[in-house]
Amino acid sequence: MITIPLFMPIVSAFNINPTWWAVVMLLAIAIGPVTPPFGLDMFVLNGVTPPDVSLRDIYRAALPFTAITLLVLVLIMAVPALSLWLPSVTR
Repeated sequence: MITIPLFMPIVSAFNINPTWWAVVMLLAIAIGPVTPPFGLDMFVLNGVTPPDVSLRDIYRAALPFTAITLLVLVLIMAVPALSLWLPSVTR
């Protein structure tokens, strides 16, 4: 989020839609805390679960959600109209 003011002039210079860029950035930011090796959300979950639940079990449980989010990110990058459809309807 701190880098957005740095990247927005570059995004504007390359004529990239700012809404699409924001969706891509937010999805990428959402994937970060869940993926290893520094999955901070996973460490928090490990702290609140019973001791018999290992960190490996938590990562395994989060893997499908992470895979789906990555798939959505790839789809939005391949077909930008997917992320731009709803804002165009509300205008």
